[in-house]
Amino acid sequence: MINFRDLPDVMTPRDLQTFLPIGRDAVYALLASGDIRSVRAGQKYVVTKDSLAEWLKMETQPDRSPTKGLENGR
Repeated sequence: MINFRDLPDVMTPRDLQTFLPIGRDAVYALLASGDIRSVRAGQKYVVTKDSLAEWLKMETQPDRSPTKGLENGR
């Protein structure tokens, strides 16, 4: 398991998939929906460590579902 502090400052979807650990489709659904802020350069997504931290913080708040964005096939 990868520790958050060991993640690079800029990540690819594959990095997210390894860290979270969720499937490829789930990672791309989170990115496409904007749940995890990202920048799209051509056909590639890049995610900052700060964006991931923001999403993790939102997901761990008691009034939010830990699977928001993953239900209904997303």
